[in-house]
Amino acid sequence: MKNILITGIGGGGSNNLYESLRISNLDHEKFKFFGSNVDEKIIAKSPLEDNILLPLATAPNYKEQLIKAIGDLKIDLIIPNNDREVGVISEIRDSLNCKVFLPDHETVVACQDKHKMYQKLEEFGILMAKSFAINSLSEIDSIMDKLPGDKYWVRPRIGSGSKGATWVKTAQQAKEWIQLWVELRGFKVEDFTISEFLPGRDYCFQSV
Repeated sequence: MKNILITGIGGGGSNNLYESLRISNLDHEKFKFFGSNVDEKIIAKSPLEDNILLPLATAPNYKEQLIKAIGDLKIDLIIPNNDREVGVISEIRDSLNCKVFLPDHETVVACQDKHKMYQKLEEFGILMAKSFAINSLSEIDSIMDKLPGDKYWVRPRIGSGSKGATWVKTAQQAKEWIQLWVELRGFKVEDFTISEFLPGRDYCFQSV
């Protein structure tokens, strides 16, 4: 029997991941699934029978508690399934006494920074919405002059769930939006990017 830990269980992404594994062609007699989350209210939504609470991935005791859980539960494989834990677990993977379902750390770093990913994909000639990193509020006017269309997409380089993201029509709106997040939420101007706003419907894409 192999024991698998899915982090972020109770949330939509991890629950969907488990459901996909459940209905797959796995020999389920050979695998036992465990789930973890930081929030007892979210973990209550877990489809699994065995769940544990862990600290935030950014907490000082996260590594210690994760290593303890891996040992106590005899985990053979961990599948991190939210951005914070993916980044931290990727960085400490050599300290964990189990396999980690992630690509190499360099790839993880690129995937977690939207502008780095943009640059990587651009190297391969993949068509994308034109995007620029921001270094100061004063350069937003010149950036927008280089972007097509009359709508622009402002968002942080790092994070998920569209946190800090919005569309704007003017450079002034972009400056005020970014300044709001800097003043109220502790972001830095350099945390943001601006890109062209593509037409059409919004959709969510999930993959393993």
